[in-house]
Amino acid sequence: MRALLSFVFGGFLFFAGMKLLVWSLRQFSANRITKHLSKAAGSSWQAILSGTVATCLMQSSSLITSVTVGMVEAGLCPLTSAIYITMGANLGSTLIPQILASNLPPLEVFCFITAFIFAVCKKKRLAALASSLGLLMAGMKIMSVAAAPIAEHPLFRIMLMAMCEKPLLAILFGAMGAAALQSSSLVVATLLVMVRLQVVPPVIAIAVALGSNVGTCVTAMLAAVGTGKAAKTVAIFHLVYNSAGVILIYPWLEPFAGLMAWTAADIARQVA
Repeated sequence: MRALLSFVFGGFLFFAGMKLLVWSLRQFSANRITKHLSKAAGSSWQAILSGTVATCLMQSSSLITSVTVGMVEAGLCPLTSAIYITMGANLGSTLIPQILASNLPPLEVFCFITAFIFAVCKKKRLAALASSLGLLMAGMKIMSVAAAPIAEHPLFRIMLMAMCEKPLLAILFGAMGAAALQSSSLVVATLLVMVRLQVVPPVIAIAVALGSNVGTCVTAMLAAVGTGKAAKTVAIFHLVYNSAGVILIYPWLEPFAGLMAWTAADIARQVA
């Protein structure tokens, strides 16, 4: 029970860190991001690149897609360009998992000290940015420590066996988790912890990650409620696009996991 509470607390810190990171980055560049996206109507490649860069900066593909839906509704962006921006946003969302999969030194204390210094100097946005990074690292560390006892629990083993027998359950689990938490990053962060401890097989981790890509579409769908046909089309495309990736990979899940094994020696980086 204590391990589960610790794991949940670690997840809460990570989630809070992600929200604070998005908020602090929005304070720096929200208006610039919107202007940048609205100028991306020139060509398909420019729109894809804009979506990728914007998501890398804001660390939230859901946010960029929701902003794009709003821009289409306001007439600031053509439908075709919005679709390409959405494709780029999905590409940019892979940055956080790659960072989390890296063997970073324990810098959370340094981040919190830096945040305190910025706060004293009345640099609130920089203090929030440093604090968010510290929360992300602290959350990952707490989840890593708590994951091992959880992996020994009979209920967890039953769930794992069920997902191993039917990977579709893993995809559904990832989709529901990301939809409920409004964050695929937290789902992927949990996966990376479990994979690194060799608790969850890479095939199942990839299946859950694929499902989380579908679950994260809920944010854009909610943003499209009450909007016009064009804005709804962007949100629906986001859902169909991410679902198509799952449909294409699902029949070849094990060969795909084997292919990913060639990309990196670290299992966590393979999943990322």
